[in-house]
Amino acid sequence: MRPLTDAVAVSRLEGLIALRDRLAAQIDETASARDVAALSRQLTEVMHQIDDLTPKEDAADDLAALIPGPACGDLSPTR
Repeated sequence: MRPLTDAVAVSRLEGLIALRDRLAAQIDETASARDVAALSRQLTEVMHQIDDLTPKEDAADDLAALIPGPACGDLSPTR
């Protein structure tokens, strides 16, 4: 896990990724349901911010990844 202070110095996105990793580790380590709830809310917000800063892939690529079988557009017979 990258130190948070180093990651923040690189970029906002790197800082958020390091914070996400730290929050996830804290969730795994805590036994308190109250702490898990609070950390989960923070983790969800950080993940939304990461999504906002991450370049989006083409929606057709996402759909093609979900559909099993030949590549989209390949209409050749399968026999």
